[in-house]
Amino acid sequence: MWKESILKLLRLDSLVSNLTGYVETRIELMKLEVKEEIAKSLAKVSVLVIVIASLSLFVLFFSV
Repeated sequence: MWKESILKLLRLDSLVSNLTGYVETRIELMKLEVKEEIAKSLAKVSVLVIVIASLSLFVLFFSV
């Protein structure tokens, strides 16, 4: 209770809330960036798997 009154007296309550919002936004942004990197990696791996499977079938059919 006394902490809130001191913050209001010094007009730091808005600064603290803005700083808290900024930190929360940065955390959410980092989470989104990690998800984006994971999605890019999975896309590359899936393309690689499809290419390897296609080449394997090509070799299998032409070796007969």
